[in-house]
Amino acid sequence: KTIDQVAPGEQQPESDHFYKGEQSEAGLYNGRHWRHTRAWFSYGLNDKNQEAKFLQITYAGIDKGRRFDIYINDSLIATVESTGSAQEFFTVDYKMPPALVKESNGKYTLKFVAKTGSVAGGIYGVRLLR
Repeated sequence: KTIDQVAPGEQQPESDHFYKGEQSEAGLYNGRHWRHTRAWFSYGLNDKNQEAKFLQITYAGIDKGRRFDIYINDSLIATVESTGSAQEFFTVDYKMPPALVKESNGKYTLKFVAKTGSVAGGIYGVRLLR
């Protein structure tokens, strides 16, 4: 099911996916790497057959009250407000807009943008799914 994936906060996977960002930090929590930002950060994702259906993001339950937007190729696909669920780690699948997939030429820029006064993340995993 996985087309492409990034391990946020890990140097080689981020380098391989053209990490860029401002006011961003990375770290380790319960054995898992993460990245968050007070501004924005982005990755490049590949989907050479243009078959992406979902973007799956892994979060941690400790990050309560964080507000941010998720963009793909400058199109807003989700606004997130973390609730601090009791689960340690959990994933959320976001539907990829079919028109965006069709127009992508198999390349996506995934961008996390913090709302004013908030933090985007922590992001513990990124997967592009069929």
